[in-house]
Amino acid sequence: MAAVCWIDNFGKVKNSLSPGEVYMINAKTHLTFRIPSESLIAKSANLNIVSENPEKIPFKTTYKGYHSASCIPISGGKLKYFIDYIDDVSVTPQTTEVHEILVQPVIEIQGSEIDYQEICLQTNLSRCLGPLQNWKNSLLSQISLGFNLFHITAVQSLGKYGSLYCIGDYLALNSEFFPNNDKNINEEEKITLMRNLVKDIDRYGAGMIVDIVLSHCSSVNPIFSMNSNAAYTLTNTPHLNVAYELDKALQEFTTEMHDRRLKFQCGNRIESLNDLSYIMSIVRDKLKNLRLKEYFLMDTNKVLTCFTSAETSVCNITEEKLAYYKSLTKTLGIKGLLKKHFVENLGYSRFGVKLRNEEIWTLCKSLGMTREVILREVLKEVQSLNTYFETKFSRFFQTILQNIEAEIKYQKLELRVFEVTPNKPLVKPYFTSLPNGEIALLNGFIINNKNVKRDISEKWEYLKRNVICWRDCVKLRYKKNREECVELWDTIEKYVVGMAKIFKGFRLDNCHGTSLEATKYFIEKSREVNPNLLVIAELFTGSAQLDTEYVQEIGINFLIRESLNHKSPNSFSDFLYNSAQKNTGIIRKIPEILYDFTHDNPTLTQCRTTEDYLSNMILTAMFRGPTASTRGYEEVIPNQLSVVEEKRLYKTYNEELMNINHVPVLEVRDNAIRVCVEYYGNYENVEIRGDWDGWKRSVRLLKSGDRFIVNLLFPKVLRGMEYGFKFILNNNEWLCDKRYRHYQTWDGYWNNLLRVEENIPSLSADSNDLREFRRAVNIMRRVLHREQYTDLSNYCYDNNILKVTLKNPNTQHCYTLLTRISYSKESGVSFSLKFDGTIDSHPLAGTIAYTSSFIDNNKEIHGIPIQVRSQNAQTFFSIQKSQDTDTINLYNAIPGFILLLKILPQKQNQVIQVLRKLEVLDSFTTCQHFFEGLGLIDINLVVWRTAEEEKNFGKRNLYKFPGLDNTKYAGIAGLVTYVEDYNNLQMNHPIYINLLQGNWYIDFQVSRIKDIDSKVFYFYVNDTLNLIKELSRPQIAEFSVKFFCKLFKALKNYTVKHLMKCEIFSNTLVYYATQMFSSYDLAHLCRLERNLGKEDLCFENFWSVDLLISMNLFGKCEEVLVGFAFSMKITKNKKVNYANCIGFLNAVRVYLEGVYPKATVLNIQIGLVSFRDIVYDIFDHIAKNILDIESGLILIPPNQTWMSSESRQGAPIEITAYLFTILDFFSELDDFPQAIYLPTGTLTLKEWQNLIKNSFEDLYWIPTSRNSIYMRPELAKTRGIYKDTIGSLKEQEEYQCRPNVYIAMVIAPDLFNADLARKCLKNTKKLLVNDSEFAIKTLSLDDLEYSTTEEFKGDEHIWLYAWYLEAALMFEEEKREKVWEFLGFLKNNMKIKWFCIPEKPNLSRPSGLGYLSAFQGFKLTIRLVI
Repeated sequence: MAAVCWIDNFGKVKNSLSPGEVYMINAKTHLTFRIPSESLIAKSANLNIVSENPEKIPFKTTYKGYHSASCIPISGGKLKYFIDYIDDVSVTPQTTEVHEILVQPVIEIQGSEIDYQEICLQTNLSRCLGPLQNWKNSLLSQISLGFNLFHITAVQSLGKYGSLYCIGDYLALNSEFFPNNDKNINEEEKITLMRNLVKDIDRYGAGMIVDIVLSHCSSVNPIFSMNSNAAYTLTNTPHLNVAYELDKALQEFTTEMHDRRLKFQCGNRIESLNDLSYIMSIVRDKLKNLRLKEYFLMDTNKVLTCFTSAETSVCNITEEKLAYYKSLTKTLGIKGLLKKHFVENLGYSRFGVKLRNEEIWTLCKSLGMTREVILREVLKEVQSLNTYFETKFSRFFQTILQNIEAEIKYQKLELRVFEVTPNKPLVKPYFTSLPNGEIALLNGFIINNKNVKRDISEKWEYLKRNVICWRDCVKLRYKKNREECVELWDTIEKYVVGMAKIFKGFRLDNCHGTSLEATKYFIEKSREVNPNLLVIAELFTGSAQLDTEYVQEIGINFLIRESLNHKSPNSFSDFLYNSAQKNTGIIRKIPEILYDFTHDNPTLTQCRTTEDYLSNMILTAMFRGPTASTRGYEEVIPNQLSVVEEKRLYKTYNEELMNINHVPVLEVRDNAIRVCVEYYGNYENVEIRGDWDGWKRSVRLLKSGDRFIVNLLFPKVLRGMEYGFKFILNNNEWLCDKRYRHYQTWDGYWNNLLRVEENIPSLSADSNDLREFRRAVNIMRRVLHREQYTDLSNYCYDNNILKVTLKNPNTQHCYTLLTRISYSKESGVSFSLKFDGTIDSHPLAGTIAYTSSFIDNNKEIHGIPIQVRSQNAQTFFSIQKSQDTDTINLYNAIPGFILLLKILPQKQNQVIQVLRKLEVLDSFTTCQHFFEGLGLIDINLVVWRTAEEEKNFGKRNLYKFPGLDNTKYAGIAGLVTYVEDYNNLQMNHPIYINLLQGNWYIDFQVSRIKDIDSKVFYFYVNDTLNLIKELSRPQIAEFSVKFFCKLFKALKNYTVKHLMKCEIFSNTLVYYATQMFSSYDLAHLCRLERNLGKEDLCFENFWSVDLLISMNLFGKCEEVLVGFAFSMKITKNKKVNYANCIGFLNAVRVYLEGVYPKATVLNIQIGLVSFRDIVYDIFDHIAKNILDIESGLILIPPNQTWMSSESRQGAPIEITAYLFTILDFFSELDDFPQAIYLPTGTLTLKEWQNLIKNSFEDLYWIPTSRNSIYMRPELAKTRGIYKDTIGSLKEQEEYQCRPNVYIAMVIAPDLFNADLARKCLKNTKKLLVNDSEFAIKTLSLDDLEYSTTEEFKGDEHIWLYAWYLEAALMFEEEKREKVWEFLGFLKNNMKIKWFCIPEKPNLSRPSGLGYLSAFQGFKLTIRLVI
């Protein structure tokens, strides 16, 4: 696996998250960080991995416009990183902040990794498993159903009421699990027994995770004896006093009702709404008499006295806070400030509200108020404050009454617990007593809480009775950091670390109700001892944004979701569809684990119907992610099991499910493909033989009643293969069972047909529970994942009928589920559905029926007596067969029915073979065998070739599709040009019509490549197209277009396989550049057979070396350079093109900068001399013939640069820049001669370079205002620019404003004064740059010779814009966003018919028109962009 992460100047991931997304990768993913090369930090950046063993990885330069560094996280948790770099301005070391990417852990069971898609988790209540010695057998019975991960509720000692979520001691295991051991067994021994059990279960095929309860614990937990500040008490949270006063009164009222101290007309029972109304009238009066409003009032006289005396007190308010208060005064006034910011002690005690006197005095004085004004204003406002808070409490009081009435109605009337007793109070208590006598707050939750990050103990939620509390569950007070309560943090840390050492993962209970900072801390500590800790969480924030924050901060791997929360088929189908959407890159939708029902909520019988158990189970299994269930589902338990009161054990079974034997028919290794073969009949034994081993060995099927079954194991490499086989009945009767897939052999016999792919065994018989069905469904999940049924579609019909289809995009096989969700008891319906294909099998079908009434059992957990009817399932459906489209007819389809069908596409045999052929092209790994012999010239033949090239090679002309212009290429690019999306080619498209009418285009392409050297490639293409030609005419049109388009893309991947990984745009350019590599083209490029003259090779041809290196084709580059070297040898009678000499030297420089060791090419012998000798001779010849020894410039004859002109001679600015850079490189090159011997003395390459550096600005710069001794003022029409050349025949042309200065700036930026360069860029931009069409003029607008039609006198070139943009970025005259605009322009205009970048802005004359004439522009633009 691989992923790419683009980061910005601050080290952050460039792409921001949307709500519900996280930055996440899987462990063992090859993660590449990329920084754009123009980034401020790119050049000196290092990637620093924060871990116990820190890593520093330097960012390496690439040729693709970015720097990259890679790492592979080997375990889960968080990948923490930062970037260090050297700041360009201050030249000081800098570091970014630490950033985080979540890493999904490696889950290993039985020593092998399992994919998350195959996780089938089951929740078990730990107490219901019984003593620890019983757990193994109990859990093994569930492993046989296909569960491979168990969630166990807390295993710690419990609190005084026995709730599984109320821990009595975090550091002690529950003694109930060890009843047969000595009571003195210590905790270390208990932990050892628990650890051994977990390891034992793993050996049998399942991992175990445990509940972690961080938000609360029992009041008897020793943590409160260590420090009572671990709880929210009336001492450390005094605003709770008013809520406690209310709660105490309500609990006393419960006692009064139970003891019947008061004569209530309803006694101690509430059985009707009238009783409720009556009790509420008494509660209302009782609460009014409490006068709770006094907790919100102040003693005005006392407050004013204290305020007056505080005038001279010292105030510690900060300047920032004071400024903030002063700014609020303008909008709130003194009264508003007092209410919102300067009142304290609300809820502490009666008439205990106070003012923050010192802060008020300081603020008022800073506002310039006198003492008298301050006293008058505060006196006036204090009187109104009591009125304000009394009104506020009145609103609270109404909410209090409403919530009390709602709770009584739910607890007594809806749950039908009519009696009021201390154990069944009127309302649940909010407070309890700690062992030291302090009053502590109980934990709970707020329904539809909009701000879960806020601590619910704050504000007035408990006073308003908004919280639903849990008995004896004392809310833990973590606050923001460890220093708030060291004993609490230390104890919890020991707890979670101890569990992380035993279990594979955690389920975080009530994650939204626990301090985010604390949870993050404890998970990080746990992962220090168990890096691959799996964390799933019960997190209900009501906000996708908050989900993102919690998951990203804590490092949660999966959020728990439940199927029963979806109240309609549309809602559930949308949820399933979204689960199948593929994640790309490191940004992922938050992963989820889907329960069919959780232990926290009512069962299907309670919230839907019992009939829905089948439907809900299999719909949940269609979820594209891990799934989960709660033990008891298979027994169809009618009611939710209480985590407080349930003490029965799970049901045990005397007879386990039928085992299926696994038989390897060939040599197999890990992860073999299991193919289930079944037979039904009244025989003693059944065997099979097949042609997988040449019919040599019989394989016996396991018997169970009339059913015989076996799993054949095949190696993974045989996936998709098909084999003939026969059943052998009672050792002598050979049979082809035509109930299953079969075929006729060439000699007339019939065999059954086995396809090597995982399949789903059918249900063996009707059953009295859902265990057999559960096993089949879990097998179905494995099959769907391993056989890559990834494309999900669904549709909702009337009567709650839902169709869910999962398709394998490679084979086009489908599994389609039809079911009717049973929200309520309804009658059956009839329904018909036609499929585009044939129904191959229906492995799962069934309904639920009651067999008797439910009778509770006090000894073990059991469910409703039902029967799963699968054997007679065809009573409610039938299959109507036709040639290629089968129909399913449903009769009396009752709620809860399920029917799983396997659908084969039309024209199965031919289409499948074609798809297999096309599947080869989907990855480089599979297609490299067929492409390995192809070279660049071959790819040019297959993909490109223009009409001119075809004629040169004796081929016929281009193929013409009637209704379209002539295609531009003879190769397959000619078709791809006109096809935007091969999956959606319209039937009226001329290409589709042409292919529908005949195979002419197919035969045309086959005939073109029949002489290709790579016969493997030819046979692959020819065989595939022959298979396609056997299909129907519409399918021929569809699949031939698909094949040519996929081949085009696959050849692109093959072309760039030796490149460093780069962005798609660069890959595309590299692929399009292969148009240059025909054998005819290389001859034109290298000219090995002829001497060089102006008409044969020009300076720009050497830029092809830059292009080859940007494509990473160093071997091809060396071939080209050696070819050039033949032509560049200096001889006595040879006319020398000095611009070509400079071009050749620069090409050698560019090549040598990219290879190691550098001496390799220099040592190549070319005739009697070495490559090094040829290069040195060029330096020597230039110095002795055209060097100006004073300036270091070389003065070349006319007509030798790319901008051909009789007058453009002397020292063109770009030639000078190239020479400067060449000298800089070769002067530092080891083993290269440095001295040139001139008549005037010795000149080293470094001295030559310094001569150019020292004279450049004086000779080329045209000052803005002053005159220079090196210029003629009357000729300088444009000031503040660089001369185009020095020493021209027509001196006025030295002063022409041309774009060659941009090339010079890019080639040799160190040659320029940065300030002057910026001035030049600004001044020339007005005259040369066409930003709207991204083009550059060859001559300025104000020149007398300017003409848009004459070459080099004002015509515009797009490739020059790339030079300008690079120069402007170097000297900070353009924003970096301009690069993306330019790339966007190029990318959009690559869609023209020539698969290349336009040379000039007139798009009606695209680059490539006149193949050789546009060759250079195309090549240069691609080189610069790449």
